[in-house]
Amino acid sequence: MKKFLYPSLLLMAFLVGFNQLQAQSLTLTPGTLNIGPILTGQESADGAHSFTVAGSGYNPGEAIYADAPSSPFTLSLTGGAGTYLSSVIFNADGSGNVSQTVYVKYAPAVGGPVSQQVSVYEFQTFVFKYKDVTGIGTAPEMLLEGRESGSDPWEEVVDGSDTPFVSNGTNFGEALYSIETVDRTFQITNNLPLGGLNGNLVLSEYDVSKYVQISGTHANQFSVTVEPSTPVTLPYGTTTFTVRFEPTSYGIKTATLSIANNDPNENPYNFTITGKGTVEPPGAPTADAATQIDNNSFYANWTVGGGGITEGYLLDVATDNLFIDFVTGYEAKYVGNVTTRLVTGLDANTMYYYRVRALNIGDTSDYSNTASLLTASGVPLAQSASNIDIDAFYANWSFVTGATSYRLDVNTSPDFTGTVIYSDHTVTNTYLYITGLTSGTTYYYRVRSYNGNSSENSAIIAVVTKPDTPTATDATNIDYNKFTAHWDPPAGGAPDFYKLDVSTTNLFTTFVIGYENLTVNSTSKVVTGLAQNTTYYYRLRAVNVSGVSSNSNTIMVTTYTSNLTATWTGAVSTAWNVTGNWDTGIPSSITDVTVPNVSNQPVVSISSVCNDFNMDPLTQLTVNNGVTLTINGDLMMNASVAGEASIVEYGGLSVLGNTSVEQYIEGSRWNFVSFPTDMPNTSVFDTLFLRYWSEADAQWYYILDQDSTLSVGVGLEAYTLTSTGDTIITYDQGDLNTGSINLPVSYSGAAGGWNAVGNPYPSAIDWDDASWVKTNIDASVYVWDGTQYLFWNGAFGSLTDGIIPAYQSFFSLTSASSPALQVNNGARVHGPSPYKGSEINNLIDVRVVGNGYDDITYINFNSNATALYDNQFDAKKLFGIDEAPQLYSIVENDILAINTLPEYFPGMVIPLGLKVGADAEYTIKVSNLSSFEFPVTVYLEDLVTGDMVDCQAEDVYNFNAVPGDEDQRFLLHFMALTGVDNPIANPVEIYSYNSSVYVKNVTDASASITISNIAGQSVYSGKLENTSVNKIDLNLNTGYYVISVVTDSGISTEKVFIK
Repeated sequence: MKKFLYPSLLLMAFLVGFNQLQAQSLTLTPGTLNIGPILTGQESADGAHSFTVAGSGYNPGEAIYADAPSSPFTLSLTGGAGTYLSSVIFNADGSGNVSQTVYVKYAPAVGGPVSQQVSVYEFQTFVFKYKDVTGIGTAPEMLLEGRESGSDPWEEVVDGSDTPFVSNGTNFGEALYSIETVDRTFQITNNLPLGGLNGNLVLSEYDVSKYVQISGTHANQFSVTVEPSTPVTLPYGTTTFTVRFEPTSYGIKTATLSIANNDPNENPYNFTITGKGTVEPPGAPTADAATQIDNNSFYANWTVGGGGITEGYLLDVATDNLFIDFVTGYEAKYVGNVTTRLVTGLDANTMYYYRVRALNIGDTSDYSNTASLLTASGVPLAQSASNIDIDAFYANWSFVTGATSYRLDVNTSPDFTGTVIYSDHTVTNTYLYITGLTSGTTYYYRVRSYNGNSSENSAIIAVVTKPDTPTATDATNIDYNKFTAHWDPPAGGAPDFYKLDVSTTNLFTTFVIGYENLTVNSTSKVVTGLAQNTTYYYRLRAVNVSGVSSNSNTIMVTTYTSNLTATWTGAVSTAWNVTGNWDTGIPSSITDVTVPNVSNQPVVSISSVCNDFNMDPLTQLTVNNGVTLTINGDLMMNASVAGEASIVEYGGLSVLGNTSVEQYIEGSRWNFVSFPTDMPNTSVFDTLFLRYWSEADAQWYYILDQDSTLSVGVGLEAYTLTSTGDTIITYDQGDLNTGSINLPVSYSGAAGGWNAVGNPYPSAIDWDDASWVKTNIDASVYVWDGTQYLFWNGAFGSLTDGIIPAYQSFFSLTSASSPALQVNNGARVHGPSPYKGSEINNLIDVRVVGNGYDDITYINFNSNATALYDNQFDAKKLFGIDEAPQLYSIVENDILAINTLPEYFPGMVIPLGLKVGADAEYTIKVSNLSSFEFPVTVYLEDLVTGDMVDCQAEDVYNFNAVPGDEDQRFLLHFMALTGVDNPIANPVEIYSYNSSVYVKNVTDASASITISNIAGQSVYSGKLENTSVNKIDLNLNTGYYVISVVTDSGISTEKVFIK
């Protein structure tokens, strides 16, 4: 309620009231209304204090106003809880009389008396009456004191103090962390007498029965062990509380104490406390004797002293016991909390002294006692061994000043963990003769000097004892002009090589040419160039880096009297054991056999034997199942530009001598090659470039190591320079591969899968043979012929009958993880079989010829196939050399050499891709249309020239092409089947491909075409030409359209899709 009105409003009210007013009177209860004392923060009771307003002469219902002074007083007309306001309004009764009790409440905020007036008035006379009210607020005065000990006087701790003092107990002083505690007691006093305007001091909880709250960084280092009591009464009532300082780490600890209370001036009561966590100084350690002393280092050792916790040590090392000349880096060197330390960088044969001090975060101990030591004398220089024999040598080393002796280690291992000959053996000289050793064995020795302490090890000297004498054994493979000498390795370690002597006298006064002191790296040697019916003698010596053994025993061997040879004629049959098939009869164990290239090639059906076996290029040998051909001598499979020799063994082939297999390599191009022997080594190709294929990276990598062992079945490619020209390589390491062989294949994901593997046999293999094991392998195989990749999908292709030539690597495509490809003898053949293969239905061959090369692609229809790439029917297109034309089908994102589709239908269009390497004339021929059950009409469209060729009428199409032409140049169109029942002769055919519409069989000069969208709107119209196939190129939105063709025969309509 406002106490003042604007002047105009007051005047109007005055005039109105004056006209109505008779004789008004308004009286209040006399005297001052006293309330209190009331504790600050509280309020007087409801209805406890009031005064009366009385009056008469007012208009009935006249409003009377009462305004309280400003806070802390409020008014109520009923005295009920929650009814007190700063202003109230009441009314005169129906007779104009006033009688109202007004209740007053007092809520002091501060202590002491407050006197104000309550205003009572009305708007008839604007007469104000006032009631004096006095409130007395009572408030406690909190005093907090502390002291260092119980005998000290209390000293005030000022509210808000952040400077702790020892005298008032806020500085707790020092305590050993984790060991000691310090308690301080504080006193709270309600600090005014009874006559003062104060009340009880009430402390507020921050938790149940907890009043003193500790906060700050180190609050956890302090705790309240005794809480104060509340309230603190008048007069000078007191309570105490105790705080404990219990440090857990070193250093100054600070926290804040806070006590919430009802002292209006000091709520909350805050002050800072502090204390210092200390640690007991460590005791002096005890220096112990040094250990592991050598010529430039030792381990200093000590024992922990008493006293406080040790957190580390300081180490002094000097060359005098007064510690004036410190070793660099070792003056008060902090070494951590350890009791041993490696001291390095010292001089040999020198006295050193060391001492230590312990330290912790609080202090450092006294010095330990002093320990001393003499470093070992210097490291000897190990020198080469001398007087090396088969079972002994001299170990040698240099003299070392200060050494009283030496310590020697001799072992069979360079890390001295092998057989111990000597270990820490004491020697007073600078050499030692070591005996009882094993011949041809590598030994190692090292030495240390000793002067009471051992130096570091010297360098290690390796020495190999001389080899012992080998033992010559009987010769084998004796022939008229050669034999194989044999010997056993000597006892002990193997030598580096042997020296072989061959002579016609057992005194070895003369030697067979080339066989005097001949170096041999194995334990046998074929001795050739000998005379028949002659006695020879041979002996051996073993050689290693340390020397040559004595001569072995002597072996005598006599060559055969005559040379038996037999040449295959095949005059009668292919049977080996038929006399008429040989020029000199069936071979024996000493007969050298030659097989020339004649019509009938030998087949072994009965176990047979011969000496040497020599095969001319293009010859074949077959060993049937269950029998063996034993070759006592050597096997030679020769090659020429015409080709290589071939062996197919279903039974057994045993070669006791050496095996040599030749392969013809065409110069100036990459040749796909594969090892036919079980010890593939790159040394075979030492004059050629050689690469292997990485399936994961899909690229070729050069093999630079010319003596690297490879896996059987790995696919390689080799290249000879133009300057080298054609060459013949010889596989002469190991035996011929036979039996089941796992070819190395892998799968690295959808981007990979191409594996170059090799035919591991000295014969061709049939990709379709049932004995293959193929897991996650695509059906097609790819063989390089020098210009193009030939391919075969298991039924047809450009690779004749799917036969992979001998010595040839090839590509296979894996389709999933964990692939496997295994081949065995059952797949071996000598070449394409005249009995293999049958006519393939629904197959079209498309061949391109030009620039001296050709290429072919196939279109096949098979109900089991899909319209996309099928890994069991289709073949990917692999590009040949740049000069050769490349022809292929295009299916989505794949380019295919064989494209197998599920069905053919009128209007089918198959795009063909072509790349050429030269500007030339080319020819495309579409053939084999007769393979379809019903005749089909196929057109070849040239998108460059616009030519449309009926492949039945003209199966050859000539055109010009240059490098860089658009790859997708041709389309194959399949029209309606012919030769079947059809009520309409030569019906009009309508179909679309991409953005073009094709119309076939239009023979009327007046024929027309209309193209409408689905809404029936015409988007194109025009005349058609009297030609076999009309093509209309459009530029329309993608969608379905209706094509209407009007001829003399009627209207033909077709719904097509245009891109």
